[in-house]
Amino acid sequence: MKPRTCAPPRTTRRFRSLLLAAGVCMLVWCPLSPTRADQSYVTATFDDKTVDQPIGTGGPALGEPTWVDAEIEAIVRATPFETLCLEVRNLTGGGNLGFELGGPISEGIVAIIIDLWFYEGTVCNYWLDSYNSSWQQLTKISFNSDGTFYIVDPAGRATEDMPCPTGRALPVLMVFNLDAGTYSVWVDEVQQVNDRPLSVTIYDFQRIMVAAGWDCPEGNRFSMDQIRIIDREPQVPVETPTWGSLRALFR
Repeated sequence: MKPRTCAPPRTTRRFRSLLLAAGVCMLVWCPLSPTRADQSYVTATFDDKTVDQPIGTGGPALGEPTWVDAEIEAIVRATPFETLCLEVRNLTGGGNLGFELGGPISEGIVAIIIDLWFYEGTVCNYWLDSYNSSWQQLTKISFNSDGTFYIVDPAGRATEDMPCPTGRALPVLMVFNLDAGTYSVWVDEVQQVNDRPLSVTIYDFQRIMVAAGWDCPEGNRFSMDQIRIIDREPQVPVETPTWGSLRALFR
């Protein structure tokens, strides 16, 4: 059997090839003989949805969330991204929406890819959470009302406060090595966490959740697009690349 090569399809969409490259190649890999197929569990681009209508809750099979709390609304919009996207707006304080897999992923390298868009003056304690099958938190990115973000897990803070860009796409990539029990995080082209040990008792992955804090005023909003959850076969690392070198590999 011929070894697979890490070569995602070409695309004109900003950051897609780069993020997918990082998800597939958290390291620059020398492939092993494949023992199982790579799988894409979530692809939510919203391009097949109806503009200005609430998103459904048919789950990953339909490219939709599994749930949307009553305290928020999630509407398909034509802006601010170049393609259809999802606007999440507060109605009565905090609430959340989530994508849940039918069962846990328990081996390999799981990449979570999402583009966020925060509006100036409306970053108000939002969270991007990831969980295992027992609802143990793997890691969380906290976007704060003071215009900063930080990354935290059950063991404590993984980063200090960092400025949170507004008014443009903010690409986020989380990579979980379930075999090694570690994770890495990139935010806005910069690796913020590198192979940090997972602080859970079960090394698997099953869901992500985007939440708004209870202190967020009515009407506060943010947008998101290009949500993907990909499970990749583990590989043998031979080099640790920078974000720029990953881009160069997959032009």
